[in-house]
Parts: sequence; C-alpha cells; structure tokens
Amino acid sequence: MKQSTMHRIDCINGRSDKQTQVMYPNVCNVLVASDGHFFRGSDKQRFKLKDYQDAYPHWYIPPGKTIKSALYWKWFICKHKAKLLEYYEAKSIKYPIAWQEIDKATIVRDLHSVYRLN
Repeated sequence: MKQSTMHRIDCINGRSDKQTQVMYPNVCNVLVASDGHFFRGSDKQRFKLKDYQDAYPHWYIPPGKTIKSALYWKWFICKHKAKLLEYYEAKSIKYPIAWQEIDKATIVRDLHSVYRLN
C-alpha cells in the first residue's frame, strides 16, 4: 500500500479552474475528507474524493481537515510560482499572503519533524 505522510498540493500537477485558468492549492489529505469528486487519469471515470481507494486501491492518504501540515508545498508554490504558471499556462495561483513568509529554515525543521530525521 502506498502511503503519503505529506501529500503534495494539487496545483503542483497543473490542476486549475478550467474556465478561469486559476490554480488553487489544495492538499490531497484535505480533499479526501471533503465531499468533492475527481476523475481518474487513466480512464476519466468519476469518483467521490472520499472513495479514492475505489480508484486506487493500493493508496492510503490519511484524511486531514487543514492544509497546515503542508509547509513544504506552501513554500514550494511561493518559491516557484512563476515557473508553475509558465509551465502550466495558468493565469494565477491563489494562496494566502502569509505563505510568502515561510523560509527555508522552517521547511527544513518541519521536514525533520515529519520524517523524524536527525
């Protein structure tokens, strides 16, 4: 079973609003606790986010209620915003301005804590 402690934010893979071309950073751990849906990439079949294991039976994504645990991905989006927008031909990425205050030292401490590195 594939498990992710710190799942990536979905705009990292180019997901954006189809009409506005605006990217909204959401974390899979939060999404799987929501009432939304997704389309499986291989065949475009629609699934409820809560039922993601029907589409990917070998995955386990612990559900979460907030994006708080994704410090690395918040920093990554802020640091590489221009590259992400250019690469995915999106117009903007909407995220809280406070994310811009996350520094590399904070990320390193957080990653060490999450993955118990020392």
